Amino acid sequence: MRYQANELRYEQVTVLEKEAIFTELRVLRDSVPKGFSRYEVRHDDECQGNPVEIAKGMLEEYMEVRGIG
Repeated sequence: MRYQANELRYEQVTVLEKEAIFTELRVLRDSVPKGFSRYEVRHDDECQGNPVEIAKGMLEEYMEVRGIG
């Protein structure tokens, strides 16, 4: 299930030395405000919560990061 970007709460994070906002929920691509990019983060196969891949979209288990720019 995906959600409207403006209906979620986010956590401020740093990813690859860039400031971003983060949610564990999936965000509808069309609801992301202009000036933001939407990426999904795949965690490790052992489900320890360690991020191993960042992509525009994926079919695996996910966490989501949205960054400015």
